[in-house]
Amino acid sequence: MFINHLRIQHFRGFSNLTVRPNGHVVVMGEAGAGKSDLVESLARVLDSDASRGRITTELDFFNRDTAQPIQIEMTISDIGADLEQEFLDHLELWDTTDNHLLSESNHPDAVDDDRYVWVLRLAYRAKWHPEEERCEEWVFYLTGSDPESDLFPSVRRRGIEKLGFGLLRWSGGRILDFGARSAFRRLIDLAGGNDFPAAIAQYVQDVTNSAGQFTGSAQVNAALEDVVGPPTRPTGNFGDGLVTDIPVRTRRRLAEWASTLPRAVN
Repeated sequence: MFINHLRIQHFRGFSNLTVRPNGHVVVMGEAGAGKSDLVESLARVLDSDASRGRITTELDFFNRDTAQPIQIEMTISDIGADLEQEFLDHLELWDTTDNHLLSESNHPDAVDDDRYVWVLRLAYRAKWHPEEERCEEWVFYLTGSDPESDLFPSVRRRGIEKLGFGLLRWSGGRILDFGARSAFRRLIDLAGGNDFPAAIAQYVQDVTNSAGQFTGSAQVNAALEDVVGPPTRPTGNFGDGLVTDIPVRTRRRLAEWASTLPRAVN
């Protein structure tokens, strides 16, 4: 999948921004320059789970002006033959030389594959309802849409999921989360194959064995005692190693450490 064109209107720090990538893109800038907002704009259109746990507020509107809607438009190509069939009714021709969309009346008799590509245009729109103090938001096809008539053909969640977009949020601290709805898990599923269940089962077993060996070390136990104090009560067996007389504070810290490990398969 390739993003040919991105337009961001009235979203956070962007009044009206147009981006036309011509290859892989690295976004750089000072703190507060809008790097995260640019990435978030992609998620608003392409991430089927972006709305889960997210509350859009007045702060998401440029200059907190909620009188105008947020709109993020995206043109994507190279989605593959299967997805071209999935979105067949919404495909349009894009001129890669002049970087613009061709109207139906300007379609060439013979399509030059080196110049023209089939694209899918999607958009995200958010509208603020002041009387209810809430935001209504949705993703729709730009083909067939008409803001003047309030006509926005909606995109089904299933269709968005098939595009395979994944946003790995490093700031969340769980970039390699294996949870069923995590971005990394979706990338694993899209990679194909059927060996993931066996791989995760082996991973869990290896972690269990390593934890037993780790807590069975006299040197580790001595260091833990220096850090958290003398033993307070026995805790019994942990994994394949015997853990004896680990302080309560140590157990809490081990539990905190364990919580940072990727979750097992749901």
